[in-house]
Amino acid sequence: RALLERAAERFREVRGFHFVYDFEGGGAPIVFDLVMERAEGDVARPDRMRAAVRAIAPQLGRISRAWRRRGARPPPPCSSSGRRWA
Repeated sequence: RALLERAAERFREVRGFHFVYDFEGGGAPIVFDLVMERAEGDVARPDRMRAAVRAIAPQLGRISRAWRRRGARPPPPCSSSGRRWA
């Protein structure tokens, strides 16, 4: 428990970080029928994030999307009707 508390305290001091999620041999289901293969980006506290995501949609094949946004949540995903992200 002490180790986790020290790690949490240090993490609170971090101003930003880079991340890479790479799913080898599969992916992670995200929304609708999309399966995320890779995500890479940066987080800057308190409210900035940018990321590029590569996913597979069974109906469409491989797709990619990048976004920059203030706030904690990414833009809403496209719908099954084929509309683009807002």
